[in-house]
Amino acid sequence: MTSTYLTSSTRLSGYMAFPHFLLGSGLSETAMLAYALLLDRARLSMTNPQWIDEEGHVFLRYPIRELAAALRRSEMTVKTALAALEEQGLILRQHLGIGKLALWLERAIPMKSQLRTAFLSPMLVPIASVILVWRVLFHQNGTLNAWLGANTDWFHSTWSILMVLLLYLWKNVGYHTILFTAALAAIPRTYIDMANLDGAGRTRQFYTVKLPFLAPTIFFVVLMSLIASMKIFREVWLLTGSYPYESLYLLQHFMNNTFRTMDYQKLSAAALMLAVVMGALIAVLLAIERRLDRDTENE
Repeated sequence: MTSTYLTSSTRLSGYMAFPHFLLGSGLSETAMLAYALLLDRARLSMTNPQWIDEEGHVFLRYPIRELAAALRRSEMTVKTALAALEEQGLILRQHLGIGKLALWLERAIPMKSQLRTAFLSPMLVPIASVILVWRVLFHQNGTLNAWLGANTDWFHSTWSILMVLLLYLWKNVGYHTILFTAALAAIPRTYIDMANLDGAGRTRQFYTVKLPFLAPTIFFVVLMSLIASMKIFREVWLLTGSYPYESLYLLQHFMNNTFRTMDYQKLSAAALMLAVVMGALIAVLLAIERRLDRDTENE
């Protein structure tokens, strides 16, 4: 069968076209409406050179799930209609499997099980084991000084805050990375494809398409990070005791030491200050999230 392809020079009307020949084609109503929607989507592809091949043929992408929603039909009905259109030579489909791209990439990563375990293992390691490893590494007579040939007391120097920061990042970055990866995979591909058709670059796509959808995950990760930053006192206390180097003296140290001396006035003031600061930060995060949610809904 000889096919005539849609090219970049083909003129389409300003409204959704419904070719007359479809009426006598014997196709179902769903198949005819689907063809009209595909022609309408092709109008967008014709405005972007990346959807036109070297021979001038126009390609488009219309996921079956979205096509079914537009036609108010089941996905199985739409698949049957597309098969009928392809059988009559009205469309030429190429199964890209874009919806499975995240799973394909996951399968393509070597040692994926080991990487997943490495990301999540810090959440499973007992705190006593972590403290033991950090002491072996950063003690004055520890491994790091042996490698460097130094005699630095890392926990009682200006480097002490960096030691705790490394511990915090090691415990939390892997888990947060998995959360963001899942959030990125959940972004509807249609929005990204439409941004590509409009010629938006990666930076513009991130701020106008991806960031609004990432807002709930960002809020959750920041909130969990704030909570984790309050809990890091446990590790600092186990490493350095009740009175650490001044750069590591946290509000929780002050509260704990004040409780031991029964100075309840200072303890109450510190607790109230902590509650006010945390409440204000959470309120700001909620306001930002609502703003991004409204922007997403308006779009």
